[in-house]
Amino acid sequence: MSAPAAPTPSPRPAASSAPTARGGGRAPTIDPVRILRQHAKLFAITLGCGLVLGAVVHFGSLFLYPIYSGQVLFELNPQLVDPTDIVGQDTTQEETVSRLAQTEAARIMSRNVLTEACKNRDIEETVWAKWFVDDTGGFLIDEAVDELEEDMGAGHRRGTQLFYLGWSTHDADDVPVVLNTVASTYLRLRNQDDELRYSGTHEVFQKQLDAIDQNLGTLRREIQDFIQSNQIPAFEENSLQSQKGLEELMLRLSETIRDLTLQKARREMLVQKINGEVRPGDEDRRQAEQHPAIMQLRRDAEDGKSNLEHAQRRFGDDHPAVIAAKERASGSQARYDAELELAITKHLNAEYKTTLDTVVGLESLLVKQNGDYTAEAERLEKLAAAVAELESKKDRMAQLQEDRASIQQRLGELDVIKMREDARRVRIVQESLRPRELTFPQPEFVIPGVAMLLLATVVGIVFTREMLDQRVRSAADLGGVAGGRVLGVIPDIADDPTTPDSIELVSRLAPQSPVAESLRQLSASFSRVLAERGLRTVAVLPAMPQSGATSVTVNLAAAAVGRRVLVIDANLRRPTLATAAGATEDQTGLAECLTGASTLAAAVQGTTAGFWVLSAGAPAERVVERLYGEGLDKLLAEARAAYDLVLIDTAPSLVANESLVIANRVDGTVVVVRAMQDQRGLVAKVAGQIQDTRGQFLGLILNRQRSTAGGYYQKNLEAMAEYTAPAKA
Repeated sequence: MSAPAAPTPSPRPAASSAPTARGGGRAPTIDPVRILRQHAKLFAITLGCGLVLGAVVHFGSLFLYPIYSGQVLFELNPQLVDPTDIVGQDTTQEETVSRLAQTEAARIMSRNVLTEACKNRDIEETVWAKWFVDDTGGFLIDEAVDELEEDMGAGHRRGTQLFYLGWSTHDADDVPVVLNTVASTYLRLRNQDDELRYSGTHEVFQKQLDAIDQNLGTLRREIQDFIQSNQIPAFEENSLQSQKGLEELMLRLSETIRDLTLQKARREMLVQKINGEVRPGDEDRRQAEQHPAIMQLRRDAEDGKSNLEHAQRRFGDDHPAVIAAKERASGSQARYDAELELAITKHLNAEYKTTLDTVVGLESLLVKQNGDYTAEAERLEKLAAAVAELESKKDRMAQLQEDRASIQQRLGELDVIKMREDARRVRIVQESLRPRELTFPQPEFVIPGVAMLLLATVVGIVFTREMLDQRVRSAADLGGVAGGRVLGVIPDIADDPTTPDSIELVSRLAPQSPVAESLRQLSASFSRVLAERGLRTVAVLPAMPQSGATSVTVNLAAAAVGRRVLVIDANLRRPTLATAAGATEDQTGLAECLTGASTLAAAVQGTTAGFWVLSAGAPAERVVERLYGEGLDKLLAEARAAYDLVLIDTAPSLVANESLVIANRVDGTVVVVRAMQDQRGLVAKVAGQIQDTRGQFLGLILNRQRSTAGGYYQKNLEAMAEYTAPAKA
């Protein structure tokens, strides 16, 4: 097949749209269901071995390490508040009950209780005590107590008034001996503490009672002496009469003050009337008119007035008799008015003298009454103070007597409570008995427990290995590499149910195989990216050797139906592309084109798959350094002009630096990753190096992904093969 004519060259696209995400891969994605199904047989074997091992552990522990346990139950009795209570007062608050029970549990476990219990002869004769015997046969109490503090436990049963003391050992007969001895020792010491507390309280009350009796005797003598010295009984007999006399003195004093005030006011008013400052009142005029001379003058004035009126009716106003009568009436009236004013003045002066005498008398009386009242009040005040002090002393004596009665009552109640058996705060509800069953080992717990522990250990190891495995296993492991763009996934040919002969050109030789279908899906995704970005030259770069980049390149070229595709073998170290494409390997190729010894059109070879191949060239001309020169740029420009798509197969980038040189000269680069071989960190490193080149990083191709037991990938391949198989007639 001859090379096609060169079309008009297209401009090289910019590399600005390449993904920018780079760096190491993220944590591996783990599918727990897949891992469990994949290792189901291992887990089943582990579970079986665990059951066997559990049985061995059970019977071994049964003979070598048996454990018997026991408990002593205690109850918190209701607290007696009154000696007449039939039952005590229950504590209903859970928090209070728990606190009291935990306190008593801590007292049981106190070192002094355990030490006192270990001094008991019964404990020294137990099998357990034989572990704490010195060379002379003496019992090591401190070491035994240390062991009990470590192994023995006490606590509260929630929701009840009960707390317990528990212990475990290897001899069943030792359990009740040790537990009951510790319990009885605890109760004995606690009762001793209660006795001391009762005695101390009784002594305090008795001292208070003695002090009160002494104070009462002293106070009685003080009261008798006080009564005699202040003559309190005589005052008490006449106290009511004395109080009434004081009240009468006060009343008379008030009346005198009132009269004196009225008389002084009247005196002032009379002075004002005498001085003309105030006109005399009607009462003053009436009293003056009562004088006989004034009454006669008044009659004369009235007669003159009457005669005048008679003359006027008889003679008229101008008659001489009328004029004379008028003069006589006027004179009478004038004498009456003058004498009346003089009489009023005399009357006022007489009243003033009388009032002045009254004021002087009242003032003298007031002075005397004030003296009498003050003296009587002082006398009563002194007696009242004495009585008040006497009452205070009596009140103090009454209070002391009440306190004495109260203390005597408390002493009696304390003695009654002390004699009552139910006054004890704690009692034993159930003593420890000889255990009839083992606490450990118990087959229903030991055998499945050992089996589950072994299974959990194996499962943990399996999951840990999965998490620590840095190999790329699926496309999900590439999610954090280079933006997570995966162009396609190609299954391993060994997992293909149709069993194709070879991966090279499988899309043409076995088009109905799942591998071929995966390659077609990859080609569609690859072509879409190229079309979106306008790319013509693409380097297919393997991360590590044996990644399968050559097979991927050949199959991508074969899948590009209807397009002019050129495949260049740029792996001058180990070229295999021409053989994989069905062309001649060692004839004129890339090496000669780089030196100018041949042209591109003369060196390309046609294939039966419909694309063209430029081999690596003659072995003698394969000089890697020539890829660094300008000859490669000229060759790529010529290929870009002559073909629709140019795929360049390169050497692995991590072992051959020229791969990055080629990636810096092409439009774009894809990286082929080998599943279950390449590490995520190495893939991230390659992706990062390519992103630093001028060409665009297009994405990753995961090659030879293996299906694992319990996974879903194998089922997908089988479904794909069944669907694409020819229908039976």
